[in-house]
Amino acid sequence: MVHRTGFGNAFHNWPNCEYLESGQKFAESRGKEISDVVAVSWSEVSQKLYPCEWCCALYYSKGKNLIDCLVDNGQDLRPGKIVADRYLGRNMKEYQIYYPESGEIEITTDRYVKKIK
Repeated sequence: MVHRTGFGNAFHNWPNCEYLESGQKFAESRGKEISDVVAVSWSEVSQKLYPCEWCCALYYSKGKNLIDCLVDNGQDLRPGKIVADRYLGRNMKEYQIYYPESGEIEITTDRYVKKIK
């Protein structure tokens, strides 16, 4: 399942995706009607809508050319792969980390991520 709104042009992996929320706020600021976020099947939207560039970043990359990293979880360093990043301001970045062994995706700041060259 993926998520979308009735008027949006993209589908999202996460129902609380920040890009989805900002799109809703932008539409509202322009006086446009907004609709609820609903779960729909992948097949229902895959040919009609674009994947979100943030929460569907792993889809875009197809799992290739990801950057190896270690993530500090407070107890040890966990190996992962950087899928995407974005600048948050004040010299701070946010990373989307993929853990291939579990299939998990985590969002964390650069404070906890060390790239492996």
